[in-house]
Amino acid sequence: MQPFLHKRFVLVQSSAAGLLLGPYFAVSVFNERWPLLALALASMILILAGQRTPPRHQTISWLTPLATVLVAFGLIFGLDKLLLVSGALFLSGTLFSLFPVSRLAAFSVIGCACLMVPLPTAIETNLANELAEIEAAVFVIIGQAAGLPVRLSGAQVFFEQSVVTINQDCSGTLLLVPAALGAMTAAALAGTRKSALAAIASAAPIALLINLARIGIVLALIASGDFAAADAWHDGLGFFALTVSWAVPILMFTNLNTIQFTRPVAANVMPIAAVMIIVGLASGLAIPLKRDVQAGPFKLPAYVNGWVAEDIGIPTQELKILNANHTSRQRFTSNRHEFVVTAIQHFDPRIGREHSSERCFKAMGWQVEMLGRQPFNGNGKLTYLTATSGGYTQSVLEFEMLHAQSMAGFIRIQLVADAATPHKDQLDFLSAFVANIFGETS
Repeated sequence: MQPFLHKRFVLVQSSAAGLLLGPYFAVSVFNERWPLLALALASMILILAGQRTPPRHQTISWLTPLATVLVAFGLIFGLDKLLLVSGALFLSGTLFSLFPVSRLAAFSVIGCACLMVPLPTAIETNLANELAEIEAAVFVIIGQAAGLPVRLSGAQVFFEQSVVTINQDCSGTLLLVPAALGAMTAAALAGTRKSALAAIASAAPIALLINLARIGIVLALIASGDFAAADAWHDGLGFFALTVSWAVPILMFTNLNTIQFTRPVAANVMPIAAVMIIVGLASGLAIPLKRDVQAGPFKLPAYVNGWVAEDIGIPTQELKILNANHTSRQRFTSNRHEFVVTAIQHFDPRIGREHSSERCFKAMGWQVEMLGRQPFNGNGKLTYLTATSGGYTQSVLEFEMLHAQSMAGFIRIQLVADAATPHKDQLDFLSAFVANIFGETS
């Protein structure tokens, strides 16, 4: 390719990557995914810096057409994550246009770029729930073998009078990503195929062991009664574990002397980063959030058929799991019962459907038993289940509806009560509550 056309091609690819990834990068600055993005970018730079100018591979030329096709499918079918994957491929193609890489290094860079894109919420939640129960079981087995009085209940570990719930944040799901990034970096820089395969195979065990050590420290602090220290170490160890999970495979399987940050590496990477940042910021500012929904949170009633409401807060951990646009919670009391009602609105119905009460309770470490589903209130649906944690069982009724009057998107009303509360009382209250908000009758 002529130098003039080559420069234009690189500019187009990097602009496409910035357009597709820029808004996601900007949002990630304010949530827990930014360390993963930083580690992914660091892995790609390490892989490129460790190459000894091997010949280019023809398979790399497929990236741009593939990324273009994925963009088309993503726009046609409204698949946001597919657009992010195409952005990752455009970023990889840009790098390959400037750096000669081996086949293994090329696939490692593509893998690192694609790992910047989060899994679909339903898959990530289900994986987190499975890992939470596995890690709780492994931890209890190790603890009992060491003579500790620990016992297991689902994803909960009991130690004397203390209990630790291994929820979605604690399950180690996020540690799999940095461990995989480190493993792919090590594989690309390993001297032999055997070392590369060993590096890839090490990712999951490394993530599991590091997270078990983290859980052990937190459990020990809780058992000692130092809950403030346990909370502080919980978050601090989480970020530390991300970095360690990424670094361990690289240190185990890579000769760091092969990595050279030469001037050409910096000279080529910096302009790409500048173009992506400029285009990404421009696209983030130019693409407004759709405003075909109610601008503010819907108003919840202060009184429903003899029940008096009191606004209550929602824990930060739960808000992160819900990932909703608007969330409100009230406690309703009467002379007979007490109900906790949470109203949740997702502007994107696809995201709303992924955050059912069943999944969210499991993500917080509760054991869930589904009892049934039925049509409710016209085009709505009612789900009822029980959630158990630490020997305490709650009854949960969940009403969900798509496009409820002026409130576009996905609406979910969750009622939580003591399991001994008669089901009819819960259903009568929920019917009155829904009618009060939407002006509809069941």
